[in-house]
Order: sequence, then structure tokens, then C-alpha cells
Amino acid sequence: MSDEILIGDYVSFQHGIFGTREGVVVGSRTEYPSGRQFIEVEVDPGVVQSAWFPTVRRIRRVQYGSLPAVKRTTTVERRVYW
Repeated sequence: MSDEILIGDYVSFQHGIFGTREGVVVGSRTEYPSGRQFIEVEVDPGVVQSAWFPTVRRIRRVQYGSLPAVKRTTTVERRVYW
């Protein structure tokens, strides 16, 4: 298992006011002038917080099995009256 933190991982991070928070990773970005990597974590439904990478610790990786492909068909019915 790699040490990377990927989208969908369940992580814990240190927040200054609230202490330790936990949530699901929904994205990441890099600030190019400083080179810092920020992880966007959804802690509550609809609440996304950014955490600086060294303060984030992965708790577990959530792996979703491949879902069966949905068979999509289109049926066209035509009637011609003369």
C-alpha cells in the first residue's frame, strides 16, 4: 500500500480551533509559490475544510469494487400507416 493520500481516503487532521477532525478526502491542490500541498477534506455533509499536508494522517483507504456496467439500450418503435 502506498503512502499517498488519494481521493476517497478517510483521514484525520489537526485543526487549530477544533482539535483533531476526521473526514473524507474530496480533493487536493498545490500552492505553487510556496510548494505546499493542501488536502480538501469533507468533515460534515457539505462542509469542506483545507488542511496542510503534514498535518494530515491517513486512517484507512476506502476501496470501492468495480460496479457492474449498466446495460444501456435505446429502443425505437415506429409505426407507418398508409
